Amino acid sequence: MSTLPLDILDIIARLLQNETTTLKTACLVAHNWRIAFQPLLFSSVRITKEGTSKRFIDVINERPSLRLYVRVLEVEFTEDPTGKILVKLPRLEKITIRKRDILRSGFSEPLRSSLRSRYLTSLKLHNVVWFSLRLLNGATALKEFSSCNSSYAEMDLALIQDSESPILPTQTRTLGPRLRTLSLSSLARGKCELFKWLAHPKCILDLRELKTLDMHAFSITELEYFCDILPLIPSTLEHLTYIPPAQSAVPKMMQTIMEYFTLTRFTHLRIITFYIYLSVTRGPNEFDYLPWCTAFLSTLPNPSTLESIYMQCNIADNIELRLDFRPQRWNQFDSLLSSSAFPKLNQVLLDFPKHHPTFLLFKTLLTENLSGLEREGKLEIRADIW
Repeated sequence: MSTLPLDILDIIARLLQNETTTLKTACLVAHNWRIAFQPLLFSSVRITKEGTSKRFIDVINERPSLRLYVRVLEVEFTEDPTGKILVKLPRLEKITIRKRDILRSGFSEPLRSSLRSRYLTSLKLHNVVWFSLRLLNGATALKEFSSCNSSYAEMDLALIQDSESPILPTQTRTLGPRLRTLSLSSLARGKCELFKWLAHPKCILDLRELKTLDMHAFSITELEYFCDILPLIPSTLEHLTYIPPAQSAVPKMMQTIMEYFTLTRFTHLRIITFYIYLSVTRGPNEFDYLPWCTAFLSTLPNPSTLESIYMQCNIADNIELRLDFRPQRWNQFDSLLSSSAFPKLNQVLLDFPKHHPTFLLFKTLLTENLSGLEREGKLEIRADIW
């Protein structure tokens, strides 16, 4: 086994790329095994504490060739040793930062240099406080940007003159790296500076080639700011994930959401993902987003391109399904999606929480009332999330 050809070892290594323990063991078998397995072993690094950071620096100082293998870095703390790691990793392609803290200069300055690299194509920020948009101004090759529960320094807008100037079409903006994926979630903290920056005509990020958009609107405020950047999203968008605000008085809320955002501009959508709430209660505060979902899909200008719909469904534990199920709503949903207007639609996946006490009953009722999709073999119902 230790004499296997390098090309065979490369195939084995790729098959085991997510098995860290196995990769470590394989590196100890023989010299040619280490050559094949070590690049994958060091391709992705996760730093969760200062001790890990210091040990990793010691390793790459001892064996400098290893630093060229690291393509993905996930950081969960931002002390100075992590900043030193960034300096030592010239081939990084993806950086994820997770921490509820302000980035210190010992980390932010090396990050600025990494963003200027022609290799770095992905930046994800999770729970980062007052991130400086100055760092993004130097990005040269980003194709993916994700912001979740992060806030941005207001002072950064001073970088852009005439900040009150109207939003311009993407074709007339000062443009930089062309994004392919944009993910925005929980951005209403502070004053939504990221939305303001993205909407500004001098924002460096170019959205003309965006193919995937993920928007989680926790509030109407976020939805309002999101609408400011909608004119910049190309009509050729292919994958949309949209989670609308969840509040009481849903019938009124659904009308408000439809006023802000519809699908009428998007002619190339292939995949749509929703998170919808099905906790039904009778009366003015009913909590059921299915009618909105049907109405939203009805605004598609070219439904013939749609291939897949994925719905994460949240239902209450105490829901009286046989009383509150309201089959006519599911019948309307079924009639729309099983019609000839959706010739390429091959999957409608409804995903429910694991071990939900009413899941089996809900699955039976859905199968009965989504008979068109069931008959065409397009319906899949499962309990697979959370």
